[in-house]
Amino acid sequence: MLDFTGKNVIVTGGSRGIGAATVQMFMQLGANVAYNYNKNYRAAKGLSEKCGRFEGKLFFAECDVSDYQEVQQFVKKVIDQLGRVDILINNAGIWEYGKIEELPVDAWRKTMQTNLDSVYYFSHVIVKHWKEMSASGVIINISSTAGQRGEAFHSHYAATKGGIISFTKSLAAELGPDGIRVNCVAPGWVRTDMS
Repeated sequence: MLDFTGKNVIVTGGSRGIGAATVQMFMQLGANVAYNYNKNYRAAKGLSEKCGRFEGKLFFAECDVSDYQEVQQFVKKVIDQLGRVDILINNAGIWEYGKIEELPVDAWRKTMQTNLDSVYYFSHVIVKHWKEMSASGVIINISSTAGQRGEAFHSHYAATKGGIISFTKSLAAELGPDGIRVNCVAPGWVRTDMS
């Protein structure tokens, strides 16, 4: 069995869906976990209560992942609570229906900011933290099969997930020599409240 005792993990979008399952898995494996929620405090608190039976430390806070300043503040809070970050799971995302000719510009931008910009924001801040500490680390980005094959009526979502795949490949090549591993997972359909 895997053992993450003493490892400190951030899971973005950790209060629901794949993120919540990831938080629970890392807690079960002994890690200390920090996760954010954007609007649903009740879901975030409920997850915290579910994870109360595990031994690791658990921290959650509100953070709009599409806002760089909020990301910086969230990461600072996590480091203040846990001391460092070992693993970053970039999971936060939104998925909305939209025919291209009817898709509002605001919906396109919101999807880009939440799904793709946030991956850059968290990676930027965490990698800087690791390099300042001369530390290694792991980034796991959650993409989607939509990023590999496209998806009708979800072009904005698919574009972000394809961008995450390319971003991951680029960072893996760039950061590997520094002992920082960067990988991507591209799940297909998963039954969550988002799907």
